[in-house]
Amino acid sequence: MPLFLHVGALQWQSGSTEVPVVLKVTSKEKPEMDEQAIRSRSDDPREETLRMAAPLRTAWHKMYFDLPLTMWSEAMRFAGQRLQAQGEFFSGLRMCRSVPDMIEKQSTFMRAAVNDYGAQTNRIASDVRSTVNRTD
Repeated sequence: MPLFLHVGALQWQSGSTEVPVVLKVTSKEKPEMDEQAIRSRSDDPREETLRMAAPLRTAWHKMYFDLPLTMWSEAMRFAGQRLQAQGEFFSGLRMCRSVPDMIEKQSTFMRAAVNDYGAQTNRIASDVRSTVNRTD
């Protein structure tokens, strides 16, 4: 009665595919390779396709899932920050008693907005780089 033994340390090369060697062992015979087991493992095109597509699947996940979610979450955070600043600006206008006072408040608000938008550009670029370059 033949026994089939999977030897994990041995590997058989078939083109660029590594296939585990399966040996048929009987009590009286010397071990020989089981050709049918080797062929059945190396001829499955689905496994080969999935193995080759793994890097593409990772890239797809980064570009169509991680990157948009990162950018949308950052955009929502920034929009909330700017709306808060807008609310504080209008609240501060109530306290103004003269035109120069209003001009000062408005110029302070505009300087802060320009600085925030400049910093936001750098932050989005950094988020995109870190998301695309991340290795999972």
